[in-house]
Amino acid sequence: MEPSELIEPTSPEAGPEETSFRITDFILVYLVSIIVIGVGASLAFYSDNDLGEFSFWLPLQAAGYAVGLIAVKLRRRASWRAFGLPIEWRYAWGLATGVPLLILVTIVLLPLSAQLTESNNLVTNSLENIDSIIEGIAAGAGIVILIPVMEELIFRGLLQPALRRRVGAVGSVLGSALVFGMVHSLNIDPASTQMGIEVAATVGGIFVLALFLGWAREHTGGIGLPIFIHAGWNGLVTVMLLFGPETLL
Repeated sequence: MEPSELIEPTSPEAGPEETSFRITDFILVYLVSIIVIGVGASLAFYSDNDLGEFSFWLPLQAAGYAVGLIAVKLRRRASWRAFGLPIEWRYAWGLATGVPLLILVTIVLLPLSAQLTESNNLVTNSLENIDSIIEGIAAGAGIVILIPVMEELIFRGLLQPALRRRVGAVGSVLGSALVFGMVHSLNIDPASTQMGIEVAATVGGIFVLALFLGWAREHTGGIGLPIFIHAGWNGLVTVMLLFGPETLL
C-alpha cells in the first residue's frame, strides 16, 4: 500500500471506489483460505503443541483470508482503496453501537431464541469453555480485531462491490448481508437437534447486523465504520460470554 493510501481520507461524497471485483473473487478467497488452513493444520499436527481454538485456529483462519485477499488484489491489480481502505479513526464511535444493535437483534429474534433449549454454536461454546488466560486474551484479540478486519475486507470490501455491479447498491447490501448470515450458520453444530431454529436465528441475527454494516459501507465509501461497528458488536458478545451478562450492568 502506498503511503498516500494510508493517510488520505475517503470522501463520503465520492462513494465506494468502482472496482472490477467479481463473485468469483469472493469464492477464490475462500478456496485459497481453505488451502492455507489445510497446509497450516497439517504442519501443526506434526508438533506436540496444544492447538487452541483461538490461539492457533483463529489466527490460521485469518492468515488464510489474508492470503486469499492478496491473491484477489494481484489478480485484479486493484489498490487497497478498492477494498474500502484506509481505516479512518474518525469512525471509531462505531464501537459504541454494539449495545443498541445487540438489543435490537435480541428483540427481533426473541420469538425464535425463546424456543432454543441450549446453544449449539461451536464458537459460542468454545468461548464459554475457555480455561486459560492466554487463550482468553487470544480469543479477545482475534474476535474483536482480526475477524472484524478480515470479514469486512471480504464481505463489505470485496463481495458488496462485486454485487453492486450487478444488482445496484440496495441489492448489494441485502445480498452481502444474506451471504454473511449464511456463512455464520456454518458455526452451528451439525448434530444439533434444533438445527432449523438455530440456523434461522443465526442467519436472522447476523443479517440484521450486516444490513447496518452494508449501509455504513455505502454511506462512507469505506470499511472503516463497518469494522468499528463489527468490532463493537463482537467485543460486547465476547465479554458477555466470557464473564456473563451481569458484567455490563
